[in-house]
Amino acid sequence: MQCIGCGECEKSCAETAISFTEQGVMIDRNKCVICGKCTKACPTGAINFVGKSVTVEEAFKEVSKYQAYYKTYGGGVTASGGEPMLQHSFVKELFKVAKENGIHTAVDTSGAVSFDAFEEVLPFTDCVLYDIKLFDSEKHKQYTGLGNELILENLLKIA
Repeated sequence: MQCIGCGECEKSCAETAISFTEQGVMIDRNKCVICGKCTKACPTGAINFVGKSVTVEEAFKEVSKYQAYYKTYGGGVTASGGEPMLQHSFVKELFKVAKENGIHTAVDTSGAVSFDAFEEVLPFTDCVLYDIKLFDSEKHKQYTGLGNELILENLLKIA
């Protein structure tokens, strides 16, 4: 279904993560705590979650199914999709368990997070895949909505 602009999702959000703009409903991912109240409030089902929450133990159980493959052919676990560093505490704990079990770890990131997040994850990370969209900050802002100063600063610190 399509959004009908009723505003019920916005009203239901205690974190004020949802707002209406000329472009439509906007969700501030830095404020959203993924409580699901907005999805329950939406009368048309236009706003919903994709995926599911899992514990570190559940994620590692899935990863460990392929341990024989990793040992034979290489590889391991890669945290990617969206921006995994927004869930850095989870990534850190998953990578910690993976390293304890001899599994290679990699994080695929845009780098647009506080360096504090990297400081937590890097001790348990074998490889960093760093996705730089554009080097020119103005063009970066034009195409992504934010400049790349933090991204480039983090890259230098990681290197």
